[in-house]
Amino acid sequence: MMKMITLIAVLALLASTVSANDINSILNEALSLKFRTETFQEYKRLTEDALNLLKNVDQLIIQNPSFIEENITKIVNTSETWTKISAVKESAKGFVDISLSDGKPVALVSFNDEAAIDSLPSKDKDFLHAKIDLYRTTGMSCVHCGILKGVDTLSTVSGKKDMVLVTDGHSSISKTLPLEAAEFAKSRGIRIYTIALGGDADEIFLRKISDLTGGKFYKITCSEKLSDIYRKISEELGTTALVLDTSNSMLESLSISCFETREICGPRCLMNAIITILEPIYVTLILLVGFYLIFLSGTPSGRVKAKSSLVFLIISMCIITLSPFLLTLVFGISHGITQLVLSQAPENKEQIFSEGINHVLMIGKESTNLEEMSAMPFIIYPYLLTQALIIMLQLRYFILLALSIVFPFAILLYPLQLTRGIAKTIFEQTALWTFSQVAMAFVFVVLVLGINLTSSLQTFIVPIELKIIMEISALIMLIATPFFISFSFRGFLK
Repeated sequence: MMKMITLIAVLALLASTVSANDINSILNEALSLKFRTETFQEYKRLTEDALNLLKNVDQLIIQNPSFIEENITKIVNTSETWTKISAVKESAKGFVDISLSDGKPVALVSFNDEAAIDSLPSKDKDFLHAKIDLYRTTGMSCVHCGILKGVDTLSTVSGKKDMVLVTDGHSSISKTLPLEAAEFAKSRGIRIYTIALGGDADEIFLRKISDLTGGKFYKITCSEKLSDIYRKISEELGTTALVLDTSNSMLESLSISCFETREICGPRCLMNAIITILEPIYVTLILLVGFYLIFLSGTPSGRVKAKSSLVFLIISMCIITLSPFLLTLVFGISHGITQLVLSQAPENKEQIFSEGINHVLMIGKESTNLEEMSAMPFIIYPYLLTQALIIMLQLRYFILLALSIVFPFAILLYPLQLTRGIAKTIFEQTALWTFSQVAMAFVFVVLVLGINLTSSLQTFIVPIELKIIMEISALIMLIATPFFISFSFRGFLK
């Protein structure tokens, strides 16, 4: 701010002595310098974030798809938000439907500053729904008014009678009068079921009302919505007065944050699904070849071919069934070798990237004082390189995951001449992408040792530029290693 004020003051001072063109030139220069500084700071922050991830690059290299767990646990946010009054109206209709289906009439009472009997006990569904639709919010919240009107609606009812009070419990008139009204309801043989609306509801107050009359208290949670509560208590109720809060507090949001844990099909689960599809196909083919061998093969050469096909099908089916375990074994071997190679790296292994990247960033910062365009490559490239390595490691993981899942299909496709090439490609790429992590680990260790050795040589001074080139080249080589392995060694299965 101080710099901006100073700049404005200087411009104002110069305004009387310089032309308009000169002022525009000064403004453009100031804005350009500000842009350069902000550009550098933003890319510096992004690069540092990426470098923090690469501090554990050895852990990223050894990562393989897990075939140990059948499913993947996913936490899903199922939170819902609506106004209290809309929730009350919709759920009240549901309560009416449930009660009437059990042959129990329902009375309606609404309250705000005062209470009103909207319907005496009735079994007319359309009439009750229409009354509920007319509810609008207004005024304060007189809870005891609602309870007393509820008692009035049930005064002529014989047999079992109950009241369901739906409110947030924030009585604007009094806290003692509702308890007295509840005592009065109890004396008339009426139980009050209280339902708390919203996370800010006065649960203690509402629980007192229900306990006083022998009713029950409920609150809306993730697992129990209003409709669920109504369904639960409907069997316990007789003729019911549904007493609904329609005060202005019902305009507030009713928000319930629910986090559900769901199981989704993981790699092993997907493979098992594919295997479940393929096994009946193999059984059918085995039966057909067996039938041909027993009843249809008329020549010795035909029987030999049928026998070899039968043996091949049986072996293939066994391999398909065991493929998850075989891949887990292969992943374990690759993981173990990779860990062994990485254990030979020196302690300062993560600095192979950070030092060179920071040097390039500093060059970019110094270049911003000269010209924006000359600085941009030095500012952007460090971030792109670090991010590229992270993306490549993630890409390797997902490529291997996809290849592993379709691995059983490759076993089915291999015997057919038309599809053998596809099967070979899947086998080859699965092996190459699996063991490319071993190659990455080897390249990583060699590069770190080589750079450390060059830096420690005492016979000559290593120019800083050479060190930067070596470290950036190491990063590029590490990024390229999986692709080099994947493309250079394809076709090794003949």
